[in-house]
Amino acid sequence: MRNLLPAFLSLLLSTTVAAAAEPPVAKVLVPDLVASAEVSTWDGPQIVRSDRVGNVYFLRADTLEIYPLTQAGKLGEPVKLEVLGEAPQLVRDAALSPGGDVWLLSADLGLRRFVDGKEKVMPALEWRPSGIGFERDEPVVALLPMAVSGDQVYRERKGQIPRLMTFDGDRWNVLAEYPNLSAADWGDRRPDLNGALTDHAAFVTSDPEGRLWIARQYAYDIEQLTPSGKPRLHFVVDGGKVKERKQEGESKDRPTGLNAFRSQAAIFDLVEGRDHRMYFLAAGGDAGSGIVLDRHDPVNSRLERISLAIHSTGRLTLASGKNGLYLAAWDGRGGRWMISWDALDLATWKPVQNSETSPAPETPTAKPSN
Repeated sequence: MRNLLPAFLSLLLSTTVAAAAEPPVAKVLVPDLVASAEVSTWDGPQIVRSDRVGNVYFLRADTLEIYPLTQAGKLGEPVKLEVLGEAPQLVRDAALSPGGDVWLLSADLGLRRFVDGKEKVMPALEWRPSGIGFERDEPVVALLPMAVSGDQVYRERKGQIPRLMTFDGDRWNVLAEYPNLSAADWGDRRPDLNGALTDHAAFVTSDPEGRLWIARQYAYDIEQLTPSGKPRLHFVVDGGKVKERKQEGESKDRPTGLNAFRSQAAIFDLVEGRDHRMYFLAAGGDAGSGIVLDRHDPVNSRLERISLAIHSTGRLTLASGKNGLYLAAWDGRGGRWMISWDALDLATWKPVQNSETSPAPETPTAKPSN
């Protein structure tokens, strides 16, 4: 027994030392502040985006100024996008091409494209844009089943309403359609913008293989499509149900027929990381901020989650940089953060509860090739 005691103590000591030498793991990630000096903030919207090599840019959406993020973590001198005609009144979203030379803006009721900082004419869309991105180097847009103008939709028109379209430099091409939404039937229905947003508003992006990822904004419902627009994978959390805000404090003087938009945002943005995982910035979590970061593990095809210790109201945007993931609150004074790749690797990721993974449903119908 006396001979066993020294061996036991030696084993205990070595185990304690080894445990102490291991880096701590985070259950709640605390992102680092980025470019938070007063001179680097503004009253107005901001959107963070990156190119394929990880250069990060912040777009000031009200002035169309693009600020590069320097290696020192500060904002560099801005470059202003040159518009043709009048500047947009309201920029809703922005996407940057993998090469970093093309900006696509969702503004007002249409899209604006800028090549090397100068706006280029592009054909108008008949249907309202929702999410925008790039399929490799071609702009791609997810559409709402709502016509920009009712005069553009005729009852005798054939075919389904397009869900995804790509731009080849000259014209828009249908990549996928809504299978159960006929363009001819749209004119017979009363326009319901709230319903269209709740059921169909979505973010869209692609990975280097050209596979498209579509994430609904108001339900945790994510699809992966092949480059040709065919369903491949489908992820839902909590059954993909839409949650509504509480109605407390709503005015009783609201005009008849004008309904408040109560759907809660489920997903804020998505991006592929430099580790080749797809990341989703989502609502939820237990960190007090109600914001979580999810990622798709391609090995076992499951969703993993970590809570974020940040506080922000409204939408956030997400970008994949050289040093980590970058987050930006919608308001220019609301905050900017960075989570390093090392911190993401060391974090304690847990499976997302109530999540289901399956082959994608036949929601988008791929456009038949001619």
